[in-house]
Amino acid sequence: MITRKNNSNIVLDDFSPKRRQKDLTYIPTESDNLETEVFLLTKADRYKKHWISLMGNELYCYKSKEDTQHLLMHSLTGTFISELPESGNGSSHSSQLYPLKIIFMPQKSRTLFFKSQTERAHWLQRLSEVTGQTNVFQYYSVEHSIGKGQFGQVKLATHKSTGQKVAVKMMAKANMKIVEAH
Repeated sequence: MITRKNNSNIVLDDFSPKRRQKDLTYIPTESDNLETEVFLLTKADRYKKHWISLMGNELYCYKSKEDTQHLLMHSLTGTFISELPESGNGSSHSSQLYPLKIIFMPQKSRTLFFKSQTERAHWLQRLSEVTGQTNVFQYYSVEHSIGKGQFGQVKLATHKSTGQKVAVKMMAKANMKIVEAH
């Protein structure tokens, strides 16, 4: 849960879609922070340990847990989170790492490698909540294509809990401008 200020009132938010209102300023509490050790792939194709900390909708990266000055900070506003297949790293660390890709618009990304599937799943959930990202497949069973237009395909889908049939337009984000993606 996040504490936020709306004018002079303090409101508690449970990461609902309503929190996306632009007039709100987030004030993360200590319990909202999430931290862990991750690996980043270097230009020399080696995995290097880093410490990351999620505070509100900002992701901070440190060289180590003891550091007080961050190396970089990413605002997660307007980003997308993508789970990638596991990767063997061939180094002295565990033989398997579990990547999670944060996609920044336009055409930039950062891949974080976690030590366990459980840890990656936890971070995927939290990052998705913070970014307001949802996946159509969480709520709908997408069936066959029923049409195609200039901006994408239209597919038949069934709502998983109600059984209602709907048309879902699916568009490739790669072909969109930054303004269109929001």
